[in-house]
Amino acid sequence: MIERFKFKRVTLLLLFLTSICWVRAQITPVFNNTGQSIETNYLTWNAFSGASQYQIYWSTSPGVTTASTMIPIANASILGYFHTGLTGGQSYYYRIRALDAFSNWTLLSDEIEVVALSQFAQNMPGGNGDGHSMEKTCITNLNGLVFNPNYNQLTVYQSFESNQIHWQAYSGATSYLLQFTLDTNSRSEELQNNLNTSFIHTGLTGNTTYYYRLTPQLTGACLVNPNASMSAVALPLLGYFNGGNADGHSNAGNCRSKLDGTDDPPITADPIVYAGFLENNIFWQATSGAIHYTLEFSTTINGSYTLLAAATTSLNFNHSGITAGQEYYYRVRANFATGCPFGFSSPILGIPFQLNSIAAGGVGDGHDSFRTCPIKLDGTSAAANSQNIIVYASTEQNLICWPQEPGAVNYTLEFSTNISGPYSSLTTTTLLQFAHVPTSLVPGTEYFYRVTANLTSGCPLNPSVPFVNTAFPQYQIYNGGVADGHANMLTCVIKLDGTSAAPVSQPITVYSSIEQNLICWPQESGASGYLLEVSTSSNGTFTQIYTGTLLSFAHVPAGLTPEVEYFYRVTATLPSGCPLNPSLVQSAIARAQNYIYAGGVADGHANSKTCLVKLTGLPDAPQSQAITVYSSVEQVFIAWPSEAGASSYLLEYSNDGVSNWITLLNSNVTTYLDVISPGGISRYYRVTAFLSNGCSLQPSAVSIGNSVPNYQMYPGGVADGHANARSCTFVRLDQSTVTTQGNTTFCQGGSVVLSASIAVIYTWYLNGVAIPNADSSSYVATQSGSYTVDVFNIFSCNATSMTVNVVVNSAPPAPGGITANPSGFSCGPVSLTTNAAPAGIQYYWQGNNPSGISTSLPASNPFIASSTGNYYVSAFDTSSGCWSINNTMTSVTVAAYPNEITPLTNPHQCNIPGPGNWTHITAPDDRIIASVNPGAQNLGFISANVYVSTSPTNQFDGTNEFLRRHFVLTPQIQPNGTVTVRLYFSNSELSSLIAASQASSTPYDNVNSIADLVVTKYQGPTEDGIFDMSDATEQLMIIPSSFGNDFSGNYLQFEVDGFSEFWIHGININPLPVSWLYSEIECVEGKKNIKWATLSETNNAEFQIFKSLDLLNWNFIARLNGAGNSNTPLFYRSEE
Repeated sequence: MIERFKFKRVTLLLLFLTSICWVRAQITPVFNNTGQSIETNYLTWNAFSGASQYQIYWSTSPGVTTASTMIPIANASILGYFHTGLTGGQSYYYRIRALDAFSNWTLLSDEIEVVALSQFAQNMPGGNGDGHSMEKTCITNLNGLVFNPNYNQLTVYQSFESNQIHWQAYSGATSYLLQFTLDTNSRSEELQNNLNTSFIHTGLTGNTTYYYRLTPQLTGACLVNPNASMSAVALPLLGYFNGGNADGHSNAGNCRSKLDGTDDPPITADPIVYAGFLENNIFWQATSGAIHYTLEFSTTINGSYTLLAAATTSLNFNHSGITAGQEYYYRVRANFATGCPFGFSSPILGIPFQLNSIAAGGVGDGHDSFRTCPIKLDGTSAAANSQNIIVYASTEQNLICWPQEPGAVNYTLEFSTNISGPYSSLTTTTLLQFAHVPTSLVPGTEYFYRVTANLTSGCPLNPSVPFVNTAFPQYQIYNGGVADGHANMLTCVIKLDGTSAAPVSQPITVYSSIEQNLICWPQESGASGYLLEVSTSSNGTFTQIYTGTLLSFAHVPAGLTPEVEYFYRVTATLPSGCPLNPSLVQSAIARAQNYIYAGGVADGHANSKTCLVKLTGLPDAPQSQAITVYSSVEQVFIAWPSEAGASSYLLEYSNDGVSNWITLLNSNVTTYLDVISPGGISRYYRVTAFLSNGCSLQPSAVSIGNSVPNYQMYPGGVADGHANARSCTFVRLDQSTVTTQGNTTFCQGGSVVLSASIAVIYTWYLNGVAIPNADSSSYVATQSGSYTVDVFNIFSCNATSMTVNVVVNSAPPAPGGITANPSGFSCGPVSLTTNAAPAGIQYYWQGNNPSGISTSLPASNPFIASSTGNYYVSAFDTSSGCWSINNTMTSVTVAAYPNEITPLTNPHQCNIPGPGNWTHITAPDDRIIASVNPGAQNLGFISANVYVSTSPTNQFDGTNEFLRRHFVLTPQIQPNGTVTVRLYFSNSELSSLIAASQASSTPYDNVNSIADLVVTKYQGPTEDGIFDMSDATEQLMIIPSSFGNDFSGNYLQFEVDGFSEFWIHGININPLPVSWLYSEIECVEGKKNIKWATLSETNNAEFQIFKSLDLLNWNFIARLNGAGNSNTPLFYRSEE
């Protein structure tokens, strides 16, 4: 009960103190700084809250305030004043007051004394703030001493036995004094004193340090402080590219170098690239003195360049056969006889076009307007030639024909009497022929014709190759009859005997099939139709079987008899009505029905057949699988694999492997024993699989079998096919009997599959020793060594394969270990390093992948692990290409970024950077306690403890409710100014405080929302999280500058200039336990006397006095005992 009463009195006095400080803060503004200059004083003061203007009173005597010396400051934003024209050495006394927001003048401030400086001979003339009107030019401080600004804009470039010094111009400088010395203590030697802003210091000693400083010289002999000495080590001559610009040497060298000694060749002029169709043409200008040029290209501007021309003397290059649409960058370099190189030009881009692409006019296309047709660099068309034409000469006319051009919309026909032109247009037409007749034609004159196809794009093809012909005069026609060009004015070319003089139609092709022949022929230029004829004799009478415009015809029954040889020819008919002569005769024999393999496509029949056949009558199907032939004494054993879908197999043999195939078997079995007596005979075998749908596959590949004569038998017995005691002929299988699936050279941990040919029993050997349980047709080899296999066929005859050598390269050992910095738990990213790799081995980081084999992150560089997890490094053998079997691992634990507020009492664990310069202080559960924004200050590591009470009510002072969470923050380095702090608490804690404050017996701690909260800062010897103001050296009530929500909770944000213990509570507005008579503050001899009086006091234990400069932050200064209970006036006084 006593503690509760005592704490209540303290609270009441704290509120009383607030009232006292409010009165003190409204008394007057306060001077905060003064400056002195020659016969001048400079005054500044703190801004007074709500002030609209100020008045300054001054006097040369203390304690005197007169209206005659009042200086009005009408603008409240002005917080400084120069008082000039004073007497040097005289003391001046100043006081200030403000007109407050209620239009009342405050009390005058405490008086301050300032002594104006005297003018003395040592003073540098003039400058800002010197209080004189005379012409002054040098800058002085307010104390009258010269102010020399520093200059620090010097840069030194090192070269071989020389240094080049550069600096920026200084405003107002009339010259620059450059000096140097060999050490910082020696006297400096002058290098130059003029207006130049650079200097080359030559003739130096390599590996020697030179110190330089520069002093700008101003008008009137005013000075600027020189730069701090800048050092540079002159480079030795060793390894230098001889001579050249800026090298500081006179030695006979002619290759340019940079100041650091590296090659600095002049740049070759940039080339010009003209893009063409699947090509780029590169041109460049001659470089004076160059003997040849180097040209390179790359598909990326900064990529690896490939040589195109090493030492060409040409000034251009055609890069052809390249990909359309691909970017190509070209650069050229001039080469000189002296051996000094030029640098490469800038990369120049060229992108080739597709041959059929539209090229849009411009430079190098031969046009001065926007064109869209493919062109060459000389401006001529880059299109293909139109197809060749054919010209038929007749009486007083030439008939010109040409084939159809894909994509053509029309054709332009031209003629000339000279192959080189000029050519005149005859017609533009969509037809494929034109009759050239009088009057534009003169019989007996030789004419050259060419046609140009015009495409849908509007672009023409190039003209066709010129074709020459001569029209016959009318009188040259010999009597002939029909089509002779006389009475009925026909125009077909005829011979003197009256027969057609036209060319022969193009050759035909005939394909034989089952009961049909398919006749095909090429398109004839200018043909309007075709006549197909057939005969059973090459010289017999031909009968028409087809006329039309098609280019093929199927000759089938009833017009065709199988097994009969037919002869065919075709005649092309021209639009003029004149035919060509018939083509050469081609013959073919159609197959009879019994040759067909179950009908189908292209068999010319309506009967229900379903198998694909070729026109040759053979099945259009895959080949049957290969057979295996085992030769033995007077017999051959044949085996073949089962075919998917097969219902039977036809096994045949031939003595020559080509013709006269004889059936051995037609059954569904897949083996056959061919007994051949006597032995020593070779036979060729093939098998044909027949499918269940009646169709067959193609016959298999042919295999040969050689039966062995009886006398070659080794003595044996069982299963040799004989009654006598004979067994197997020893036959050694070749190496192809064992096939490999994969490489036989591989890394440790890999394998290769070895497969044997078909047999019954298998035994695999490694280095001549049988491998246990290795008795199947394949074996997975994982060890180095020599592998063979013994096989036995169905007759128990065996053979041994050739050797297969397997090489297994050892895997390199895993890296020795990973070092983490920092080790163990880390509040930030962890740097991982590993030991150096042995010769021939390279280490690579694999991140979180335990089986990774990536080469993208060499372990020669540290790996930065930014999150908790396992991290791996692997080893790679550069000679064998093998990786380590297991990767080396280390575990890293990194504090997580907080996402919510720590719920319990916790110490700090980490300072984690956040956005906006915030530092988040987290607990061991990776949840947040508080945040600090130090601005530009360095606070070092910030520790924090949070104390969370589990009680729903927390009256730490015995009366008023506090938030059940409070904080102690301690930085490694205390701030030298204000910093921003955020304290975090949960929604439930805020709700609990609101409920508890409103339910408590005192109504003065009520909290309705977060906006009602303030922070009390306690500082004293026991910052232990227990609220006790009895030993406080400082107590400060802070009004937050803002509040908000973050990390799934709430925060208060405020500014402080120091750290300690922080408590959160509501603003207590409990009425004071006193009745006031008055309160006032007066200044006497630099001290502040605080006076007040009370008319009555009720249960008043003591008064506490606080002061504030901003009405937000309050500092404790004194404590006086109260009267307890009183009804008479009482007077109090305190001094600061």
